[in-house]
Amino acid sequence: MDDHGATPETLPFGEGTITVVELLVPWVERQHGKLRGCLGDVSGAPAVHQARVACRRLRSVLGAYRAVTPADAGRVRRGLRDLGQTLGDLRDLDVIDGLLTMHAAVADEARAGWRAALAGDRERGLVRARQALADAPAGRTLALLQKLTDPSGWPGSEAQSARDLSEVCLSSELHRVLERASGPPSDPELLHEVRKAAKRLRYTAEVASRVLPAAGAVATEAERLQEVLGSNQDDVAAARWLARLADRTADVGLAEESRAAAVRLLAGSTTGTDPDRGEYEAALAPLVVRAGPDVTRRGPESSQAR
Repeated sequence: MDDHGATPETLPFGEGTITVVELLVPWVERQHGKLRGCLGDVSGAPAVHQARVACRRLRSVLGAYRAVTPADAGRVRRGLRDLGQTLGDLRDLDVIDGLLTMHAAVADEARAGWRAALAGDRERGLVRARQALADAPAGRTLALLQKLTDPSGWPGSEAQSARDLSEVCLSSELHRVLERASGPPSDPELLHEVRKAAKRLRYTAEVASRVLPAAGAVATEAERLQEVLGSNQDDVAAARWLARLADRTADVGLAEESRAAAVRLLAGSTTGTDPDRGEYEAALAPLVVRAGPDVTRRGPESSQAR
């Protein structure tokens, strides 16, 4: 599911001489605070959404700048992945609920059946999420994340230029997107990988915008690509949920309506349709241009292992 409604993290440019620690540590501290605040009560859709966005932002940026992050950052990223997956079912159900509410070509009885099934699935998912968040692994992840807010835990990064490293990281993430986009655009799994890479590029560019003048535009372009592909992913997820509902319900009418709606959603997705493929290629084009020889002073071969 996509980051609908996520607030951009792009900052005003004008601090090109700051160090890596001065760039990253305050940012990690802000994201840590947002995440803890959201995890206090995940019963509502906004808190679930913002918690997942914070997890993604942290994972993306810590991964992009992994050459200078503390040793615990790898464990933090894995823990944040697990936290995001814990909340994933809830977020997916919230997005599916919104999509199906707007679905016009359906009987009122079927719509009521969808709402009841979604409510039941979400209630069960909320129980699982609360249990997982109360378990020790989640607590350890948040404790390790808090350690990353201490500048003294970033040895060797005190004097390193944030601008120089951000150039390398941004170029690497840009090429990461284009490598994944080099396959056939009719492959839904490939499009999913492109979308994930676009998110990582976007979040890295938002942080880098504090020291790189062009990074804000890169973040906007990556977000556009993410939105184009995210809409497709939402349709596919909703169709899969409807298909599962059709298989498990004893209501024949609801099963028929659910299967028909799933077919309509898949028919309207971007995968394999020429007009939407054009939209995808149009969203990708500005990033292709940026990947030319002058996009940064260094290319992806200078980047660290991912």
